[in-house]
Amino acid sequence: MRWIILIFSLIAFSHIVVMAQEGGLGFIYDYSVFPVPDGSGDCYLEIYFGIPCNQLTFETVEGSLEASLLLGVRLLDEDGNVVLEDIEGVKKSVSSLEEAESERLILEQLTYRIEGGYYRGELGVTDVLSKTTGTSIMEIEEIKDIGDGIIYDLQLASNIYTSEDEQSIFFKNGFIVLPNPSRIYREPVNIPLYFEVDHFGDGEKVVEYIIADAAGEKKWAMERRYSVSGHSILVDTLKVGEIGVGYYQLIVRIEGVEKRKTFVVYSEEYEAELALLLQSKSLKPYTEEESARIRKEISIIGDKEEIELYDSLPLELRPYFVERFWKRRDPTPETQFNELKEAFYERLEYVNEKFSISNKEGWQTDMGRVYLKYGEPDEISSQPMGLSSMVGIDVSTFETEPTEAWEYHSGGEFHTGAIFIFVDYDNDGEYNFFGSTEPGYGRLLKIGGGESGY
Repeated sequence: MRWIILIFSLIAFSHIVVMAQEGGLGFIYDYSVFPVPDGSGDCYLEIYFGIPCNQLTFETVEGSLEASLLLGVRLLDEDGNVVLEDIEGVKKSVSSLEEAESERLILEQLTYRIEGGYYRGELGVTDVLSKTTGTSIMEIEEIKDIGDGIIYDLQLASNIYTSEDEQSIFFKNGFIVLPNPSRIYREPVNIPLYFEVDHFGDGEKVVEYIIADAAGEKKWAMERRYSVSGHSILVDTLKVGEIGVGYYQLIVRIEGVEKRKTFVVYSEEYEAELALLLQSKSLKPYTEEESARIRKEISIIGDKEEIELYDSLPLELRPYFVERFWKRRDPTPETQFNELKEAFYERLEYVNEKFSISNKEGWQTDMGRVYLKYGEPDEISSQPMGLSSMVGIDVSTFETEPTEAWEYHSGGEFHTGAIFIFVDYDNDGEYNFFGSTEPGYGRLLKIGGGESGY
């Protein structure tokens, strides 16, 4: 028996892939491959599209808002011959202008019967009214059924329910299986799951469900018993609960045979941001060195949850996270210029030049971190022999040690202004943070949610 698996060439996030060209239409897609149950060895290739409403142009048609789309699929064999070419026209309606301007995904599915083998695939989505197009590329490689049992593709869905509506594009073997092409789930995590198995013999089988994080550590597991007979359809909802934001793998295992699928967990607060992240343009994966450097940079101003999510993502997805990290902080998102990002990297260059010492880069010093977070002080007071007093802070014990006070006037991060005191305890040129007039200054200086961000 010959099988196919789609390996998308844009980012190696299992086979969740997103492509939004610069200035083009962004869409999310995923896929599954299931057998044709007639003994032919052919497969059903299901391609799931998720198009955000705000990527489309709607017009009023008979009192409702309607968008027209073209979904295109082309498959080429290993010799470059076109073996399938299809364009489907789709019309989608929304109930309000608010919905049309939202990030809600419009779901579509195209299903094709194909032989096993090697293919190259091209996907396209066109908004007919604006003539805007987004494209993506995929590669299809042959795999073989090895062993006595096989678990066919896992479809992580958004909802599954029994139905007799065979006209629905989402109907499959007595169920409506609504796709979740982003594979994003919010906490508490519930994952509707559809999969098919064969060649395990007849009788009761134990199915193991395991969820592991990006490091391979088991975070959740359960077992379920199913009665199977030949080719069997298995449907379940995995009530996972709270496992924390991050990148995960679902592992389904039967008698030593396993299948894996990746997904992402995000808090409700950031769910829309992650969906937008996955609609970003194609970005080159980081190297290990680049990833470590960028983590240090974003940990200076990022919160704990953001840094934890960054750490949980594979190298291929981290550039997408960073893209959205800065977009969320852009004071003028309607323009191409991100003033905050530019200011941050200007500050970073400055502090590394100004505050670096023999064993630390400038951003690692206390002065460097304060400068990076809050910018240039409005006033600086330096006392080579120490300060005898400072409003709100007792520094009498530092009368002979070089001391510097940075004052920030009211506004920005500080409602009533703030003073930060630094002391050169060892007379070696490194000024360490001593205290501040700002209540809760420890919280204000927290980098990446704690010491882990330093």
